[in-house]
Amino acid sequence: MKCPYCSSENTRVIDKRETGDMSITRRRRECLNCGKRFTTYERIESVDLVVVKKDGRREPFDRQKLQRGITKACEKRPISTETIEDIVNEIESELRRLNLPEVESRLIGELVMKKLKEVDKVAYIRFASVYKEFRDIESFENELKKLREMRRKMKVKPKLHYVIKRDGSIVKFDQNRITEAIWKAAKAVGGKDKEIAKELSDRVVEILEGRYDDKNPPMVEDIQDIIEKVLIENGHAKTAKAFILYRKQREKLRETKSVFIDVQNTIDSYLNRMDWRVKENSNEQFSFSGLLLYAAGAVMANYNLTQMYSPAVADAHKRGYIHIHDLSHGVIGYCAGWSLKNLLLRGFGGVPNKVDCKPAKHMSTIVHQMVNYIGCLQMEFAGAQAFSSVDTLLAPFVRADNLSYKDVKQNMQQLVFSLNIP
Repeated sequence: MKCPYCSSENTRVIDKRETGDMSITRRRRECLNCGKRFTTYERIESVDLVVVKKDGRREPFDRQKLQRGITKACEKRPISTETIEDIVNEIESELRRLNLPEVESRLIGELVMKKLKEVDKVAYIRFASVYKEFRDIESFENELKKLREMRRKMKVKPKLHYVIKRDGSIVKFDQNRITEAIWKAAKAVGGKDKEIAKELSDRVVEILEGRYDDKNPPMVEDIQDIIEKVLIENGHAKTAKAFILYRKQREKLRETKSVFIDVQNTIDSYLNRMDWRVKENSNEQFSFSGLLLYAAGAVMANYNLTQMYSPAVADAHKRGYIHIHDLSHGVIGYCAGWSLKNLLLRGFGGVPNKVDCKPAKHMSTIVHQMVNYIGCLQMEFAGAQAFSSVDTLLAPFVRADNLSYKDVKQNMQQLVFSLNIP
């Protein structure tokens, strides 16, 4: 048997099933060349059926025509090709079991509607709207009402009882929330039939129950992902887009709300030292300026987490799987080491419209320049600032100023004490 995908004859049967009347053998095959799978059917060659049309005309039973009609009714519905093939097989088998030389087209139509009614109500309505030739809109609506009533009676008790919220709490599962979310998105793009939203909601629940249970309940994000998938797969692209946009807006609203809702808690946490982040950066002291930095940092941390990092990284940080140190300073550098030699040779300046300092000529001057330099740059970095080789590079000033040991010690004390601000 040739593979329909790559035309290779190197295939094998991996599953074989007989129909109830043993008239058809279904074989599931796998291509050993491309790895894809396909289905073949083996049927008993029997006497051709003759179909009597409504106008009295007679024509041979056309299996392909029947399959095309059912496929058209199932278009854009969650019905596989194999399911359609099975429906056609069952109808053909039932017709042949009648052992009649001729069958009315009416009988074939009724069999098709019976099978579609069991598989998909929308496909059934599509086929029935053409086959039954409803007299008016009222008769069509009555048929819809019957289907809805039947669906309500057949509706089984849900298997899913719980859902995990974003804050980690577990609450009762409520399908109505899914229906309302779909309906709200549908109305935003002109939708007018809430029953469609209910049908789509049923499909979402069906998928959820296939993946989750009470021991492994879904998260809110999981449910929303499946809603998007169902909307797109069932031909509701505009509704899906509206739902996605609404989802993004809610996400931004939650993020914005989280910044403002914790203002009091943020300040109280700092004043009472209840938050470990008060001491996260060893270069920041407990003070009013520290409080201002801490409060502003809470806003900056939220911004950095949502705008600079991917959703996966942000979620991992929120859940505690990883920790991003000093997140409030995410837009600037951390620690830095600076060249004291450049300060000695060029002085402190280079910023337009700001006061410049020429290279220092005395020990006391360079000490003040170093303090000023470190103080200015510290505001642009989260961590420590440093000079290297201080003793080596300042040694020439000892000789130039003819400083004694006491003078050098005094200058170094001035440097250290000036840098040690609270």
